[in-house]
Amino acid sequence: MVLTREVTKEIKNAESNAMDRILRDQKFIKALTDNVAEAVIDSVSKKLSDIEQKRRNFEHDLRELKRDNEYKFNTLDVSIKKVIKEKVSMLQKYDNMEQETRRNNLRVFNYQEKNTEDTRQEIMKLFNHKLSTKLTDDDIEICYRIGKKEENQKPRGIFMKLKNHDLKQDIYKRKKLLKGTGVIIREDLTRARVELLTKTIEKVSIKNAWTDAGKIYVNNNSKISIIRSLDDFERIFGSNSN
Repeated sequence: MVLTREVTKEIKNAESNAMDRILRDQKFIKALTDNVAEAVIDSVSKKLSDIEQKRRNFEHDLRELKRDNEYKFNTLDVSIKKVIKEKVSMLQKYDNMEQETRRNNLRVFNYQEKNTEDTRQEIMKLFNHKLSTKLTDDDIEICYRIGKKEENQKPRGIFMKLKNHDLKQDIYKRKKLLKGTGVIIREDLTRARVELLTKTIEKVSIKNAWTDAGKIYVNNNSKISIIRSLDDFERIFGSNSN
């Protein structure tokens, strides 16, 4: 059956009228709108739910990563502290060994220097006269001026190594008898102990810091302590001490 133009037109008019009636039907429009809204809400809710789940997963992973990093950091911190402690202990042992090799040594400062002199004889004369010792040439292993002599400079220091530790200690204990002469006797300390002694003197003055048998002593607020390391120094004067 072939549709004539008139029939086709009537069909189109009927469709148009039916659509107009549908669009004017408020119940239909509301139902359609509600369905569309529910579909949109369901879709958005699902997406929000997925986003929320991803957020929770991310926060969980972040917490796990933080705990893992904290564990690694704490483990590393413990390892570093252990290494530092071992290093300090090794340096302390090495310093003790080095100081032990200097146990018979003394250094003399501000003793007049002659153009030509026998340093060993000069020291024996000084000690025997001023300190009332009975030092002989056989008691001294090494004795010489330190450094190169230059014009118009103050007297160079004297390094001496005695053959007997007790004799060295006896001479060192008599050093106060040189008061007023300008001559100073000091023990031969390692570089680390010289630096530590210098810091200590800066804190309490030279009257309250001294050495004996290579050990550093300090009189701080009428309390005498031994300073063996920087830890001892900070314990006595505080960790912020310079």
